[in-house]
Amino acid sequence: MALRLHHDIVRGEIFNIRPYSTHGWLELRGQESPVMFELTGDCDPDLRGRRIRFEARPDPHDPPDPAAPPTRIHPHQVGPTGTMTADTWVKTLPCPVE
Repeated sequence: MALRLHHDIVRGEIFNIRPYSTHGWLELRGQESPVMFELTGDCDPDLRGRRIRFEARPDPHDPPDPAAPPTRIHPHQVGPTGTMTADTWVKTLPCPVE
């Protein structure tokens, strides 16, 4: 079963620096310790061979339901990678537009 965690993610890190091995961690809202993951396979070419650290910002157009409890998952996940790409990420720069 696939879980949609986008509302619960606070920050995380993905490592795909060894062939056919992707691992990292996710800090989830309401979870005491980070979720560690070990995945077999590579990320898509744009992330392959990289270490990515990220922090999620809430989407003002899609606010989480404040009454919904945080997602609870086992703190150690193992499995295949599936699709992992950054082609839809928006890059922001820490400077004014002017």
